[in-house]
Amino acid sequence: MATDQELARLRATRGELLRRLASARLDAMRSEQIAGEIASAEQRALRMIAESRATLESLSARIGAAQTARAEAETERREKAGEVARILGRLEELQAGVEPKVRGSAEWIAQKGARRSGPACFRGLAREGDAGRSRSRREGQAL
Repeated sequence: MATDQELARLRATRGELLRRLASARLDAMRSEQIAGEIASAEQRALRMIAESRATLESLSARIGAAQTARAEAETERREKAGEVARILGRLEELQAGVEPKVRGSAEWIAQKGARRSGPACFRGLAREGDAGRSRSRREGQAL
């Protein structure tokens, strides 16, 4: 009887140990599955980081190129503005040199006088034309 009890106790102990072993194996399998999921998530995260880094580098290169182009365009604009200022200065110098000469010339003075007398001359012609038209109308109505 003692041996039967001992055998029953050993069987119960063995059953408990087998349950613990199965539980440990199940935990190990779950751990492997979780580790695999973690590794997969890490790989996805690393890919996302690499893609983000590549995108950032590409954008940085584009920004650098745009800034360089902007600086070049600004330099060219300043050069062109300086050239325009030089040309305008030269034109003002030419005008300042030519204008007194022209205003002092006999031809300019004569044209200025002709311009002043011109409108009065035209006014006289306009009056004559109005009178002629009035005469034509009266003659046409008399017929």
